[in-house]
Amino acid sequence: ERYPDGIGEDGFYQQRHSEHFPDFVASKRLPTAAGNDSVEHVIADNKASLVYLADQAALALHGWLSVADTPRNPDRVVFDLDPPSDDGFDTVVLCARDLRDCLESAGLCAYVMTTGSRGLHVLAPLDRSLDFDEVREFAKTVAAAIADERPSQFTVEQRKDARKGRMYIDVGRNAYGQTGVLPYSLRALEGAPAATPLDWDELGRDDLSPQRFGLQNMRARLAQKKDPFDDFNQRQASF
Repeated sequence: ERYPDGIGEDGFYQQRHSEHFPDFVASKRLPTAAGNDSVEHVIADNKASLVYLADQAALALHGWLSVADTPRNPDRVVFDLDPPSDDGFDTVVLCARDLRDCLESAGLCAYVMTTGSRGLHVLAPLDRSLDFDEVREFAKTVAAAIADERPSQFTVEQRKDARKGRMYIDVGRNAYGQTGVLPYSLRALEGAPAATPLDWDELGRDDLSPQRFGLQNMRARLAQKKDPFDDFNQRQASF
């Protein structure tokens, strides 16, 4: 997400690599989900590329759920949890913990991060042996099981008018070409909050909120503790 005039003005999404980008910014051409076109996507796999994107006023960075060499086989499954109301973050935390238990019972290792916006993402690393259709069906099954356990609090209803104040467990990002905010990405919001990996025990903090960490305190946070996602790629598995 680029904001060349600052976050007080309209920004825009840019997926396409540009011929004006320097040579050290890599790219990968991939077909669109519809298959009737292709897009040259940016691959920011070095510090210089990240610095260059920042210089282009790219604040929030969103990435695929797969890597460039196996684009149709995700290396993670993601559950997007936003509160049903302004005071509903406790419900998000409860759902995240339920998801952790369910994913771990399926043999996966669950991770959690703030989105830097309104809620949490719960993720599990995958070994890329399955395609997006298989992973999405698994995510739907997990979400439905969680909602069935607490039907008064959680739902998988996509229509807002059918949710009736319950928290929607969103698995829609688990598809080819879909993206999610990347760990440690800033968000285009006042105070520059960031999507922040958490230890699971941090969900019990009284001062935790989706925008608790960001540009102002991230350096101090990582100087005091290990990155909770440090072993993410070493915990890949299948279900």
